[in-house]
Amino acid sequence: MKGDMIDIFATLIFIAGVVGTVVFLRAYFITTTGGVETPMENFESLQAAYAVESCFLSLGEKEYVTSEFLDSKDGEFVGEEDFCNIPYPPIHAEVTDMETGKEWEFDRPFGPALEHFFDKFRDWFKEGKFIFWKERREVSRPKHSIFIPIMYESITNLGGDDVIFKNGRKYVIVYSKIHDAGARGDDLKLDVYPIERYEGELSGLTQTKIENDGDLRGLGEEMENLPTGSQKSTIIVNVYRDITVGEIIGKFGLASDPSKCGSSMGKKICITYFGREIHGGKLHVEI
Repeated sequence: MKGDMIDIFATLIFIAGVVGTVVFLRAYFITTTGGVETPMENFESLQAAYAVESCFLSLGEKEYVTSEFLDSKDGEFVGEEDFCNIPYPPIHAEVTDMETGKEWEFDRPFGPALEHFFDKFRDWFKEGKFIFWKERREVSRPKHSIFIPIMYESITNLGGDDVIFKNGRKYVIVYSKIHDAGARGDDLKLDVYPIERYEGELSGLTQTKIENDGDLRGLGEEMENLPTGSQKSTIIVNVYRDITVGEIIGKFGLASDPSKCGSSMGKKICITYFGREIHGGKLHVEI
């Protein structure tokens, strides 16, 4: 009887293994359209993701993919020789900033335009690589996603609750009053640099202490009263606590885009923070 029970349990385990294998294959290798993604195709999509990441890193800051790089290449094909030069397989890539939702797309050519691109690689036509890709990849569409860090050299999408001056840190601020045709008043452009990132001459700059709320109000009034068309730079020192954007803008409204200074329709402050910031990103590729 004991031997019969062991046989029964062994049979049940075998059946469960078969069912599990079928479920796994359906989930990962068989598409709902009937196309089959072979392990090699899945492996190629993984390789494609890391090849694109490696290219983006090498053209950026080595350790990070930079937002400036993504902006400059947005819309281009990673197969081009003056870009990543990954001609095969034809890769469609997308990068998403998971904190802001901003997206960059690096699409491949379609139809005749893609065939014209591959016309430069005649050996691949002879080997049948391009034909194989069209027959299999366009049906199964293997894809893969990986997480990547995105570095911003400067921040412009600041909110009122964002910290602009941190306790104990030193900064250089450059602010200028810009004429605006709006009835409410002229705009103020404010650039904020952590002192170690400021590339100008420091020796000729005055220092502005922020040791209490009165000093903070005084800075706001000084920026507001700056004559239109003039500019001033100063070193911010002795910051007594973390100070947010909302606490320094005074009577100005916060512009959503610094490029709007001078055409905001009146009395906006346009802030650019030149401190590096790292966001989590996702790189998605399809082949």
